[in-house]
Amino acid sequence: METEECISQPPAKIKLNIRAILKGHKDRVWAAAWNPNGTLLATCAGDRTIRLWGRNSSSKWVCVDVLDGVHTRTVRSVCWSPNGKQLASAGFDGLAAIWEKTEDGWDCVTTLEGHENEVKCIAWSPNGRLLATCSRDKSVWLWEADGPDDYVCVSVLQGHRQDVKFVAWHPSGEFLFSCSYDNTIKIWYSISDKDHMSLATFCFDRSEDPYEDDWACLCTLPGHESTVWQLSFDPTSKGTRFVSCSDDNRLIVWEEKKPKSNTEIKTYMPESKTLAAKRTLYGVDWSPKGWIATASGDNSLRVHSWEGIERKSGSSKSQVDAKGMEVESATSQEGKDKKSGGEVELLPLPLVTQALDAHGQDINCVKWNPKYEELLVTVSDDFLVKIWEVCEEKKSLGAKNIVKAVTSEGNVEKKRKL
Repeated sequence: METEECISQPPAKIKLNIRAILKGHKDRVWAAAWNPNGTLLATCAGDRTIRLWGRNSSSKWVCVDVLDGVHTRTVRSVCWSPNGKQLASAGFDGLAAIWEKTEDGWDCVTTLEGHENEVKCIAWSPNGRLLATCSRDKSVWLWEADGPDDYVCVSVLQGHRQDVKFVAWHPSGEFLFSCSYDNTIKIWYSISDKDHMSLATFCFDRSEDPYEDDWACLCTLPGHESTVWQLSFDPTSKGTRFVSCSDDNRLIVWEEKKPKSNTEIKTYMPESKTLAAKRTLYGVDWSPKGWIATASGDNSLRVHSWEGIERKSGSSKSQVDAKGMEVESATSQEGKDKKSGGEVELLPLPLVTQALDAHGQDINCVKWNPKYEELLVTVSDDFLVKIWEVCEEKKSLGAKNIVKAVTSEGNVEKKRKL
């Protein structure tokens, strides 16, 4: 039997405190990305700009640069290269761009063209050799560096039936995961000549270069009942576990299912399913501490725990949230999973803490800082960027005041999500 709950009362000893409110974007803020050492934050928005934020001499978060003049429509996604020396962006103008730091600031060194419609996400492979982009045109493109400041498309992956919302690399770099409006997640991998004969012979430990040939879809993961917006790997699992979020308001934690023989294809199976919001879950990120942060269309920021999950029997009780509003019943027969020939109970993730109405409108993205594990950032339709700290029993990183880097603020206007 599948069990799912929206757990309503997080422990009082763990709280979310605002450490900075960053203003400057003049339209909906879509995404955020920390550089590898956690000292620089990139955000992108519907105002066609990318803003870089860092601490000044007084340790206040301020805007240190604005990257513009390249994208002609919304900048939808940003991603740092593994070495932190380059920044990639993707936009609704169908372009992806690569930026580098120069003596005069950040310059666009090249653009990647080819998608027929809006580019929704861009992601660097762990070794920095490849870039992946996905689009409303239902395709995923792979790009490889071909000399200084030059990239060529090495593969176009077709298979999704609808808009592709998100791409993420497996930590090994040998697999690419894509999330789509068609309610599925697809796993792609590079195939050598011998692998063309049998996909089932593929394994993580193969010695040949995973980028030397073409790419194919290894498997498709159904499970969500609506658009899959994002996924995030458990950074401690070496790629054997990840979480996905969806327009169905749910989180699903997936575990790798190892093949029992060379005739089986490697795949993932659901291990946990949680009703985690009252509206769409647009973003999710998994921290090394086992905390799973979510960004939702109900304007709230929530943190769940994988480590705190407990085995328990199903319950049909309705849950009541902090505002006294009843949410969905905990027991469901739909989405019943099979493993080793039997039924599997999909357990809900316990809620660690939450900030209801953390923003004035939809929260589109949430990201943990890679260096300071208690810090995370959210961005929203309300034009704002907020930096938060998870405080356990009054434990703090030492920041005492809410820092407001105020430059300009526009009128908030509700627009359709794309």
